[in-house]
Amino acid sequence: MKKIFVLFILSILTGLSATQAQNTITGSVLDARSGEPLAFVNLLLDDGPEGSATDIDGKFSIVVNRPVKAISLSYVGYQAARIPVDKTQGLLLKMSRRNIELAEVIIVPGENPAHRIIRNVIASRGINDYEKLDAFKYKAYEKMVFAINADSIMLADTALLDTSALKLRKFVEKRDFFMIENVFERLFKAPNRSVEKVAATRMSGFRDPVFVFLLSQLQTSTFYKEEFRIGDRTYINPISSGSLNRYFYQIEDTVITRTDSTFVISFRPWKGTNFDGLKGVISITSDGWAIRNVIAEPAVTEKTMSVKIQQLYYKPDSIHWFPKQLNTDIVFRNMEVQAGKGANNRFHMIARGRTYISEIQINPEIKGSELAMLGTDVDPKATNQSTDFWKQHRIDSLSARELETFRFIDSVGRKANFDRLGRIMDAAMSGRIPVGLVDLDFNRLFRYSKYEGWYAGLGLITNDRISRRFNLNGFWGYGFHDKAAKYGGGFEVVVDRIHEIALGYQYNFDIRENGSTEFPFARKSMIDETFFREILTSRYDRYEQNEVRLKFRAMRHFLFGISAGTTINRSGFDYQFTPLKDMAGPAFRFTELKAGFRYAFRERFVRTVRNKISLGSDYPIVTFNYTHGFDDVLNGGFNYDKLDINLVASKYFRFTGRSTLRVQAGLVEGDVPLAVLYNAPAAYAGFSVQSDGSFSTMRMNEFYSDRYVALFFSHDFESLLFKAGWFQPRPELLFNALWGDMTKPMLHQGVVFDVPRLGYYEAGININNLLNLQFYSLGIGGAWRFGPYSLPALSDNLALMLTFKWGF
Repeated sequence: MKKIFVLFILSILTGLSATQAQNTITGSVLDARSGEPLAFVNLLLDDGPEGSATDIDGKFSIVVNRPVKAISLSYVGYQAARIPVDKTQGLLLKMSRRNIELAEVIIVPGENPAHRIIRNVIASRGINDYEKLDAFKYKAYEKMVFAINADSIMLADTALLDTSALKLRKFVEKRDFFMIENVFERLFKAPNRSVEKVAATRMSGFRDPVFVFLLSQLQTSTFYKEEFRIGDRTYINPISSGSLNRYFYQIEDTVITRTDSTFVISFRPWKGTNFDGLKGVISITSDGWAIRNVIAEPAVTEKTMSVKIQQLYYKPDSIHWFPKQLNTDIVFRNMEVQAGKGANNRFHMIARGRTYISEIQINPEIKGSELAMLGTDVDPKATNQSTDFWKQHRIDSLSARELETFRFIDSVGRKANFDRLGRIMDAAMSGRIPVGLVDLDFNRLFRYSKYEGWYAGLGLITNDRISRRFNLNGFWGYGFHDKAAKYGGGFEVVVDRIHEIALGYQYNFDIRENGSTEFPFARKSMIDETFFREILTSRYDRYEQNEVRLKFRAMRHFLFGISAGTTINRSGFDYQFTPLKDMAGPAFRFTELKAGFRYAFRERFVRTVRNKISLGSDYPIVTFNYTHGFDDVLNGGFNYDKLDINLVASKYFRFTGRSTLRVQAGLVEGDVPLAVLYNAPAAYAGFSVQSDGSFSTMRMNEFYSDRYVALFFSHDFESLLFKAGWFQPRPELLFNALWGDMTKPMLHQGVVFDVPRLGYYEAGININNLLNLQFYSLGIGGAWRFGPYSLPALSDNLALMLTFKWGF
């Protein structure tokens, strides 16, 4: 009986304890002046030991089993506070900024106590970085709101505002400028194979998902990487190898609970160091020396944009640390809204991105077919999801302001046809401009060379509004210096979009540079900088070509191409091929079979219903092409074999910048005219615009070969050497070399050229970004020709250049 009574009393006490454990204190912490939520504020209940921290949105939820009289708050840059509480739900706590005078750091004997903690974090990165797991899955909801930084206009006396400013104020009182939201599932499998499958996407003003990848490009998914890129800069992580010698760390706060200790550490680059670093605050838990949360931004304010990131981590399975929320706040300093006259009426565009991660699976089974394409894959139904679907996946319902943003901008987008603008931006990367049912081929609209003079024409390609399964193309144009028309047409049938299997036929009556090399799958975009070299070219061939083509993707990283066709080639200059010297102005006839591939290891893409856009690869990209010429098929006159290869690699080196290497090589076996051989890509004009992949000091048509290796190397120090406020020149070192040979130069008469048997060398330096014009920048440079082919007059070895760099 006594035993039963004891068990009865224990059950009552256990029930009471469980009931008390259900009590939860909830609320938010805000900046007392601006009302902005404060992320990662440390909270202690009655001075401890129970406590917590606010999440990225400034909210907190603490489970307690006793009455709470006060909450103590601590936060870097704010005055500590102890606030009495008389309720448990919906608390609204405010903190005030404190004025901080940054004093000089005084070095005292002994080790900085923060270093021990940071050293432990660095040593534990391999365990705590979730991207080191074998595999994981999670679902996420993300949104980004674009607005203007208009605090001044909102606080101003309306009597002092002009009409434009009043209109802008009225607009921003109700809504923002633009908004994107996505629902996606991320799948990851080691090593570093990742895809985001977008199930739903919505963009104010747009029906097509043209900017679906924007958030993933601006958001940093993990703070454990050695370095990461924000905009056009690569920043060194304060918890990476070697960072202890570059960063200053200071313990700002220590929060001790029953389970662990959390160390709040501020960081910034040491004064006098010159590298792209970050400043901010990171909270480290003694539980495995993992990151609990971090707030970081560039230590130096950039001219184009400034970015602030916030990340919150937790343990979904009590073992592995994983991000729970990711914030990205951006100020676009190169994008302004003008309301009235004067500099005070210019307002920068800003963006606020939020990502909420849920349904995390650690080491799930992921099939290889699920990772067939890396990057972002948009479901064809993503833009047509129901209201119930969105309600199910949103963390919280949209605010009245967000709903008004969608309503208003959607109505404006329909009237102004934003989707057409989006298609133009989408197509611009591939050199096409959509107009109704067809795309204009930008490369066929106009061009200039010394041989052709100004060319004007029209190229049309049917787009997906007619069919996603096939397209027709045609072009016609006229050169005003060579006084000749060019024209052509063809079609392509898409057999399988997933594996990019397509069959096509193309007819061209056009011109091309003599001795130039065309690699498969290379297509110029509207921002291709090789345009500047083409202006200088003067030696061309006229050709008429019929060709059938097949392309397909296989083995994940390979894109293959096979073609067969005939070409009639006529030299556009005085030239004789001695085996045919009795023919005046001969027409060289070729029957060719070509096979090639492009290999890009772990290349990332964005695939929408309409398009597939490459986001590049962190690994070398190799392009190869083999050509066989037949002398007994379809009137072909030449039997030969030709091999071409191109490799491009780029790598960022910590604290020194980015190196880029391009290697091209080719070999021709057989007696063929000059058009099939290799004309070294020269670009000398005394003073010209620098063009990548060419020799700045080499004269046009100076060197030919039937076998060659060319090397183009550059190292961009970015802004690591010079920083002076808004003036941030970017030095770039250049070295180019060419080695070649020709077995039978006597076969080619009527032209003068040399063969680079001894090796051609040039080196130079560019000072880029002297004038930053937001979307592009200008600089100056020079290159020097040296070695066996240096010229007698020293001044002839020097080439001066204007440098032109796109800002995106």
